[in-house]
Amino acid sequence: MRTTTRSAAALVLAALTSCALTAAPATAAPSAPGSTRAEGEWSFVDDYWNRSECEDAGKRGQEVGAWKRYLCSEGWLDWDLYVIY
Repeated sequence: MRTTTRSAAALVLAALTSCALTAAPATAAPSAPGSTRAEGEWSFVDDYWNRSECEDAGKRGQEVGAWKRYLCSEGWLDWDLYVIY
């Protein structure tokens, strides 16, 4: 019984991981924390509950010169902000 439970848990974890990986936009390639970013590479900044919050944050960052471009991508439960520095 115990191995069946572990197998089911592993299957659920694999399915959730697959969903999380496919939810990211095709143009966005988040860099690993602590790694150096190449010019023009999309980087994940934060997530927001709705699109308007994401758009507002993206515009504010662009206005103050924090990044050059932004992209709000619909995630599974929220909106993800990606930027190019």
